[in-house]
Amino acid sequence: MAALASPRFLERRAAMTPFATRCKAMVEEWLRNRGSTAAFEEIRGRRERYWKSAPIPLGDHRAEIFIYEDEAGVMVDGTHWMICERPDFDSEDALIEAFLRVLADIPASGPYQGKSKIVGPDGKHGRRRRNR
Repeated sequence: MAALASPRFLERRAAMTPFATRCKAMVEEWLRNRGSTAAFEEIRGRRERYWKSAPIPLGDHRAEIFIYEDEAGVMVDGTHWMICERPDFDSEDALIEAFLRVLADIPASGPYQGKSKIVGPDGKHGRRRRNR
């Protein structure tokens, strides 16, 4: 008799979160509207799963897009990391909108010039934490 799949195996095979699925679809639509595409690969680590895009051109820059189960980030030119994290936004929709603005700003102004940037709802560097 065949053994049943372990709960850990089933958990690893489950679909990504609704947020990640919606965010990826919105990013793909944003790219299509600009005449571009991105090939995403699902990465399954020990503690997290996410989608990572192949490098894509954004203006004079190269970007890799990372969509996690509850946040989204972009690595620009292999050195500049910018991320939108769920605790900094009032809703998942607000996070996705901010992330799309981050992507749209890269061709015009390039990446944030520090090592990394946590993007808040106002688009500024720094983290806004709310008491919940």
